[in-house]
Amino acid sequence: MSRLTYRRGLGWGALASVLVLAAAACSSSTSSSTSAQPANQPTVQPSGSSNLDLSHPTKALCKKASYKIGYDVFSDSQPFAVSLSNGLKDAAKSVGCAQILQTVDNQNGPVAIGNLHTLINEGINGFIDFQVLAQYQPAMSKILKQAKIPSVTVVGATLPGFPQVGLDPFNTEKNAAIFMANQAKKKYPGQMPYFVGGAEPESGPAVLARYQGAVAGVKSVFPDIPKNHIIQVDTNGVDTQAYNNTLSALSAVPHDAVVMLQAVNDEDTGGMAKAAASRGLPSTPTAATPTASARCARTRTTSGPGTSTRRAGGRCCCPWR
Repeated sequence: MSRLTYRRGLGWGALASVLVLAAAACSSSTSSSTSAQPANQPTVQPSGSSNLDLSHPTKALCKKASYKIGYDVFSDSQPFAVSLSNGLKDAAKSVGCAQILQTVDNQNGPVAIGNLHTLINEGINGFIDFQVLAQYQPAMSKILKQAKIPSVTVVGATLPGFPQVGLDPFNTEKNAAIFMANQAKKKYPGQMPYFVGGAEPESGPAVLARYQGAVAGVKSVFPDIPKNHIIQVDTNGVDTQAYNNTLSALSAVPHDAVVMLQAVNDEDTGGMAKAAASRGLPSTPTAATPTASARCARTRTTSGPGTSTRRAGGRCCCPWR
């Protein structure tokens, strides 16, 4: 995992932890507040206190001696999940009054619901949701509302009635795909590429928006791209499934075609890139930048008058041929 991706994980984890703690502080100060503040609002105002700056969390957030913050995550080994979990715990430690109680559901919805009941029985004051299966989120939301527990969801499936902390998935991927498609157009002028996109529909609209944004980016550069040149691959957030399904999808692509790859996370992108290599498509070095969220098996980035080869962080893969 690149340093850029790791730092993003820390950032979202820290912000989610602080938002829940602030909402819990509100709840402890006034009985009328039972849900977290919207994620786009930087401050909250508990009864009888001045605005609290959530961008610089301090012990001023602590209206009680201690808080228990429940946290359910889909994996304790997937790299991004691990970095986000570490960010949560670091943020709680920096504030000083919050304890993170973590459970792992291993992408099993009924287990996630059971974990939530366990955390509520532990007396949590707030909840951070990193459960990624969308069909189970309404049930979890209902449980939290009945228990009057302030909550936020991070990055994955949305939690109805509660704010979400994360990237702007559609536009982030659209911008990355525009960059990638422009590189393909520059490298292979006059050729119509194929786009093989790794999607994760199981996680609902927030995650599916990443694939949809990438498609929109490709179409903005290649407005006449045929429908059969855009291929959706269900990766389910797992590198082995990304590999197998991409290998199958590439059987419909001519061997000499220009192929652009994209997926929802680094692991999926790696699995898709391995499938392209197994299919016999050689990696073609091309320009990429971390700010464009481009990732290739090999990339060449321009640095002054010369070039350097490096791995870049993000979700989009560069053109293969």
